[in-house]
Amino acid sequence: MALKKTQSYLKPPFLKRICFEKNKAEDLDNFPFSIPIFRKDFILEFSKPITIFVGENGSGKSTLLEFIASSCGFNLLGGSQNHLYATQGRESFDHLKQLTDCTRLSWLPKVSTGFFLRAETFFNFLEYIHNPEWQDLEVQYGGNLLKKSHGESFLSFFANQLERKGIYLFDEPEAALSPTRQLEFLKILKQVEDRGNAQVILITHSPLLMAYPNADLFTFGYRGISKIALEDSDHFRAMSKFYKNPHVFIEESLNEERE
Repeated sequence: MALKKTQSYLKPPFLKRICFEKNKAEDLDNFPFSIPIFRKDFILEFSKPITIFVGENGSGKSTLLEFIASSCGFNLLGGSQNHLYATQGRESFDHLKQLTDCTRLSWLPKVSTGFFLRAETFFNFLEYIHNPEWQDLEVQYGGNLLKKSHGESFLSFFANQLERKGIYLFDEPEAALSPTRQLEFLKILKQVEDRGNAQVILITHSPLLMAYPNADLFTFGYRGISKIALEDSDHFRAMSKFYKNPHVFIEESLNEERE
């Protein structure tokens, strides 16, 4: 019995909890503590292999995901512990150091294998691994992805990388994917869940990805972080109005903008 209990602990989610305590912060007036979610204490519990963060731009989703990536030792420009490249203008993540004293991550077990994907720096990562000296590394991610379209390279990367045990952090993976390709990505997530060897935390603005059937959906906003149903999300409500009457929806939205 004890053996079965121990083995169950080795299944995802590996990251079980994030605890933030505001009273341990040094300077609440400056970034990142100016972000609403960091204005009060919170505990974020992970109970499923797939977790999805949603919310408006600037609500703190990426900052929290970056902090998790930093705790794993991943390259914060995109990559794993083994990728040491840099891109101009994105080398400073000093704000994450300010979260260290007031944010605690609970693991069971601690996992440091995996990947942090940033949609805007993915091409830089592909250039990094496209090196004659690292042919085996490039093969590991699906071959020369520079020869494929942006969307196809994303899918090839996901299909190859997510076979491995670890924690995978994706910031807007839909950025290069058409709606059809987003459905292909959901099939890859299903394979990850079925294998039971990886945890995925992703940020998205796509209702298609938000609708993954066995994921916890958390919304980030002025009231903090809370679990939410797909149908209650702002993204779903906006797109529902659009599909109901797209021309009227756009016209009304444009008129509101002018006012």
